Amino acid sequence: MSSASLVKSFKLTSSSSSSPFSPATSRKPSPCSVSARLTTSPASRSPPPNLIQNKPVVSVPALTRKEEMGKEYEEAIASLQKLLSEKAELKAEAASKVEQITAQLQTVDGSSTKTYDAVERLKSGFIHFKKEKYDTNPALFNELATGQWPKFMLFACSDSRVCPSHVLDIQPGEAFVVRTVANLVPPFDKTRYSGTGAAVEYAVLHLKVQYIVVIGHSACGGIKGLLSIPEDGKTSTDFIEDWVSIASPAAKKVKADHGADAPFAELCAHCEKEAVNVSIGNLLSYPFVRDGLLKKTLAIKGGYYDFVKGGFELWDVDFSFSPSLSVKEVATVLQWKL
Repeated sequence: MSSASLVKSFKLTSSSSSSPFSPATSRKPSPCSVSARLTTSPASRSPPPNLIQNKPVVSVPALTRKEEMGKEYEEAIASLQKLLSEKAELKAEAASKVEQITAQLQTVDGSSTKTYDAVERLKSGFIHFKKEKYDTNPALFNELATGQWPKFMLFACSDSRVCPSHVLDIQPGEAFVVRTVANLVPPFDKTRYSGTGAAVEYAVLHLKVQYIVVIGHSACGGIKGLLSIPEDGKTSTDFIEDWVSIASPAAKKVKADHGADAPFAELCAHCEKEAVNVSIGNLLSYPFVRDGLLKKTLAIKGGYYDFVKGGFELWDVDFSFSPSLSVKEVATVLQWKL
């Protein structure tokens, strides 16, 4: 009989004054099921402001958006000048902020004096990379020219705000990265998900990665889309709803645990983490992944990046099962439908 346990390894938050490393705790599930429940305490919510007030309405001339922006610009500049008088070391940062605010003011109502040049942005970006990174580390890039030997395979979301190379300070050659909508890993399926299957197979069998890490994140649009699918299952997109439905077991579990009528934001926060566990379970349906786990040449971890609060969580998943288990049997043990 097979079993699995979830072990929380550490949680990092930018606002905590205590040690970032908390003791690991183990969860022992029943012999025939896997429980990977991750809960977050709901944030305190203040009552919404009363938008209807019993006061006479006074008619005033409406400001144009540009006039409003001009007023905001003056207030922002005044705040920056005050800050500079207190902390001179922030001069460079303040100058950058002034430039940003000025650019926003210029682009109000489509009256931009300078259009965005995508080619120039890519060109300047590469020049910066070449000068600051490539040319300053010839040993690394000479080595990478001969091949790659990454330790990690990372599954991360396609969301532009959660680039794993920046979040985890991943250097070139360190990680084989796959980014998908909602950082989902589909089950083994040669027909529907051959692209993801090829990536997993290449990373495990050819690159010999030692760790596969699935990283979820806060405010995930894919998870919001998943929880917004109508009960009747009707879809309105060609690809999105079908893809995010990979994590439908997570949505069902979260609604069962916390109530389908719980605040939507709370359900999303729980589902963002639970979907990571679904992806981890789906990884078990790949024979070469199971083989790596059995031989102890491969380990799987779950992660969660909260870019709103500046926190990161990482947890281990320890497996113990028979190598003869079929994909269907693995799914049955995990209580997830493939």
